[in-house]
Amino acid sequence: MKAIASLLMVLVIFVISSPVQAVEPGAEMFAAATGGKLAEMKQLVLDGAPVDNANAQGRTPIMAAAFYGNLRVVQFLLAEGADITAVDNQKMTVLMLAAQSGNPDLIQLLVANGADIKAKNKSGQTAMVVAKMFGHSAVVTALEQLSDLGGETAGDKNSKKK
Repeated sequence: MKAIASLLMVLVIFVISSPVQAVEPGAEMFAAATGGKLAEMKQLVLDGAPVDNANAQGRTPIMAAAFYGNLRVVQFLLAEGADITAVDNQKMTVLMLAAQSGNPDLIQLLVANGADIKAKNKSGQTAMVVAKMFGHSAVVTALEQLSDLGGETAGDKNSKKK
């Protein structure tokens, strides 16, 4: 009987002292987005995971994918209806986070899908300023070219000439 009581006491102490980790809703989506795990992302969406579930910082999976430069994941999330105009708690946009990644192809994709080049975060910075701060000259060049086109891609501009 004493052995059972001792075992129960050890068990109670273990349960009480074990750290409880709260799993944020949508954590799997964010892990797939940040890791560029497209197949996993597709399965999560098939299983009913929402594409625009925001975390405590107000960031959505497309924002996480953009921050890490995961072009294919961003393409997939856009096709699934992710909100390209989403802003986080600091008013950072998907485009601003993509500017931090240094991927000019991602910048082209986002602007072609309606991302606002002129949007400003809480500090008054645009995606262009963010790209310059991070030293991503290819992104700065892409944003300058897109700004010259009024935020349109070269393909959009050329199709209007026809």
